[in-house]
Amino acid sequence: SCTRARTARKTLGRRERFPNNRFPANEKIMHICHVSSAHPPFSDSRIFNNRLLAKKGFKITVVAKADRWQTIDGMQICPLSKTPGWLPTRLGRSLGAFLAARKFSPDVFEFHDPELIPFMVLLRFVKRKPVVWNVHEIYADEVPDRTSAPKFVKNALSGALTALERCFLPFIDGVAAATPQIARRYAGRVRFTSVVSNLPDVEALGKPAALTAAKLKKPVLLTMGNFNREMSIREILTAVSAVKCRFPGLKLKMYGDFSTPELRNTTRQMIRRLGLEKTV
Repeated sequence: SCTRARTARKTLGRRERFPNNRFPANEKIMHICHVSSAHPPFSDSRIFNNRLLAKKGFKITVVAKADRWQTIDGMQICPLSKTPGWLPTRLGRSLGAFLAARKFSPDVFEFHDPELIPFMVLLRFVKRKPVVWNVHEIYADEVPDRTSAPKFVKNALSGALTALERCFLPFIDGVAAATPQIARRYAGRVRFTSVVSNLPDVEALGKPAALTAAKLKKPVLLTMGNFNREMSIREILTAVSAVKCRFPGLKLKMYGDFSTPELRNTTRQMIRRLGLEKTV
């Protein structure tokens, strides 16, 4: 029949896209589609760790900057759709993410790139599915730390992001915030807010080693990421300076890059001022 033929074509298309198909047979399992236009799925743990949800039985699809369709630990990865080359990079990627995500009909769409806000609102109306914004920073406040542009340009960008939020937030179903501070900013402006902290996968850390007296005398602290003012570098260095007298062998290892050269220089000056050259 025509219905069976259409079903067969859909099934064949799915098998071609996902040769290692691991979609659960139970259609009642929640399907989450994570959409990102700026971050590759393998180098950004916030995206790659969606596979942990797949291991818990959720149906996970990730639309992101990838070179091909593939399946990893039950997580389906879909590359961005191609867009005209004359479009600006960010606009082209956002449009590509929208076009790729439009192929799916999950229970919920999730995203965290602010430039995707208008596209995800459009996707909400096209697919009639709820959309959740996963917010890791207050982007309007982050602009001054992420660019070395003149002050008036920074202010213009910050104002544009604030206006973008005010215009489109009423059409977003929820915000999953990384901190309580971010959740308070959006409380009452969307249907719901929830704090989902960025915590490590304890199982991936393995069995903790025994803390001997020798190790307690020379503890090693680790911080990593893209360093900006929101990551509280000043507070971290101040705390290390405060406990250094109690733990003379303390070491702080910092892995990552600074958002601006000015912040890098300011951090180095603070390290010298606190006498932490041999500690950090």
